Amino acid sequence: MLRFLVLASVILTVYAAVDCVRTPKAQVQNLPKVLWLALILLVPLIGPVAWLLAGKDRARPSGRPQRRPTAPDDDPDFLRRIDEQRRREQRHRDPADRSEEHRDDPPA
Repeated sequence: MLRFLVLASVILTVYAAVDCVRTPKAQVQNLPKVLWLALILLVPLIGPVAWLLAGKDRARPSGRPQRRPTAPDDDPDFLRRIDEQRRREQRHRDPADRSEEHRDDPPA
C-alpha cells in the first residue's frame, strides 16, 4: 500500500510540474509560476494537489475559442458564398443563352 501511495505521489508530482511549466503565465493564479513549481516539487502530495485545485485558471482557454469544423452544407458562410457565386454566374451568362432558356419555357 505504501508503494502505491509513493508511486501515485510521484506520478501526480510529475504531472503537476509538467502542467505548471506548460501553462501560460496569464493563466497562473494566486502565486507566481516559479513559486508554484517550487511548491509542487518540494511539498509532496499537497503541492501538486494545490496546483491542480487553485494554481491554474481552467475556465479561460488561451487565445480564441476553438471552432469545431462543420460540414460545408452546415456552414452558413459557405452557403452564402455559393449562393452569391451562383447569382453572379447567372448575371454574367451570355444573353443569347438566357433567351434560349426562355424559348423552351411554355407560355403561361
